[in-house]
Amino acid sequence: MAGLLTNCGPCRNDCLVSLLVIGPAELCCKVSEGLHESAKERKWHIVVHQCELVEKIIQSNLTLSVDFIIFVFDWTIQSLSEVETNISLIDEHYIISGAACLVNCRGISNIMGLTFHKSAKIQEKYNIKFLSANVFVSYIL
Repeated sequence: MAGLLTNCGPCRNDCLVSLLVIGPAELCCKVSEGLHESAKERKWHIVVHQCELVEKIIQSNLTLSVDFIIFVFDWTIQSLSEVETNISLIDEHYIISGAACLVNCRGISNIMGLTFHKSAKIQEKYNIKFLSANVFVSYIL
């Protein structure tokens, strides 16, 4: 891992946790909404940054203080390839410390072929947590 997006340390405005959601814009928005809703219920103050590619952050020379990174994807090969590219651009601290995870935003897919195999390989290669949830379904309790 190149370590280009590095862990910058505690440089935040009184927030409990800072998250970076990386992936396709639609998925980032849905996951961010869910994170904010959950934090609001718990009366937590969080900061959620979103981007489609880590490379965009690097090119803009932004200095982000991020505690956790969430890589969101759907079951497309292109999306998984972008996840792996993005992982290669972050500081390995996020992977080693368990501060990064993969989130499949379409839930369990009926397509258990190449995409499932590729996501399992990414999970195994980087020893990264893997979560699966359909972010497009509202749950009413």
